Amino acid sequence: MLAGGGLLAAGEALASVSFARRVFGVRTGLTAKWIEQRFADERGATGAIDVSTGLTLAPAFAFGLAVQDIGPRARVGADRLQPPTRVVLGAATTRGVPVGPLDLAGSFAVSVGTDGSVRYGGGLEAGYWPVVGRTFFVRAGLREVDDDRVRPYTLGGGFGGDRITLDYALGLYDGGATSHRTTLRWR
Repeated sequence: MLAGGGLLAAGEALASVSFARRVFGVRTGLTAKWIEQRFADERGATGAIDVSTGLTLAPAFAFGLAVQDIGPRARVGADRLQPPTRVVLGAATTRGVPVGPLDLAGSFAVSVGTDGSVRYGGGLEAGYWPVVGRTFFVRAGLREVDDDRVRPYTLGGGFGGDRITLDYALGLYDGGATSHRTTLRWR
């Protein structure tokens, strides 16, 4: 993390449990999260929930609406670091488009924060599945940022097999700083 022109140690841990089902034919979900944030020698934690719904309107596209991070912000020292509640509208392809041995998919999202700020982002994913039920994928994304030190592009990759998915994302900052996110999902 960058602050005052230098690098500072910062970290975040998140654990979540989700429940989803169809309600009147519409997919709905509820996620409970525990978020811990560390900044230099201080740490804070809080709970939050996400409420979401999704609908496939055409065979190849899905749309979703979510209200994220409902709950109090984490206090770390004198700072409140948890992002404020936001509403996100997203669209994505539901099927990969075959290009040689790869399947290509895309997504786009717009979010509105409680302060009225609007952010957008999108990305492409290439998946390769040499064996049914085992998929390797790489991603590249572009997002709007409000800090000149944060690069607007992200990279990632991972593996999905049966009920387990391992995902990695890389964020880049000026001066060589990086953020790493690793997610292990079981369903």
